[in-house]
Amino acid sequence: IEAPTFEHSAPELVQQPDFWDAPIEPEDTAISLLAKSVRDATNANMGSDYYDRGVLESLMSFRRLLKEGISNVEIKCQSRPAEEFEITESELAKISIVEADTPEPRATVVAGIFNRIEHTSRQFGLVLEDGNKIRGFADPAHIDAEQMRILWGKKTTIKGVGHFKPNGMIRSIEAHMIKPFSEGEELFEIVPQNRLPAGLTRGI
Repeated sequence: IEAPTFEHSAPELVQQPDFWDAPIEPEDTAISLLAKSVRDATNANMGSDYYDRGVLESLMSFRRLLKEGISNVEIKCQSRPAEEFEITESELAKISIVEADTPEPRATVVAGIFNRIEHTSRQFGLVLEDGNKIRGFADPAHIDAEQMRILWGKKTTIKGVGHFKPNGMIRSIEAHMIKPFSEGEELFEIVPQNRLPAGLTRGI
């Protein structure tokens, strides 16, 4: 498997280190991020920025391969040991427990300064009153680029679908509406949280 580094395949991603919850290093590859997701999920790192429910569902799709008589899926690279990982039924059992504990995406409203826009990917950053930052994605079916440009640097209210980490903290928001902040929306200036997962304190 060949996986170019992000420095060569997607330099725009590494030019904005403050844009990402977990910074992407120039020498990272897609395999690097996959390995970090597998490692954090199997170790039950509930505050990890490397996975949410969608990523966990993708990892669980490896179970189809294991049902076809394959005992394990493994990637090794002598020159890049940090990218090595293995998926067996044992790892999937651990991931399954974390997935069950991870909150479902839900309707979310949040308000802050519309701070950064990545035009090609339609990603943006939102800075809340307390300094916390939330990464978002503008749904092109509901929001056009011109609307994002007009609101850049201004106090904004965003409505959409929040995606959460297993610990209940928001990881990102898929924006369906972006509008100027209005009086009375101060309650949306705090970091959104979903319910705490039922198995948060359960050991794996």
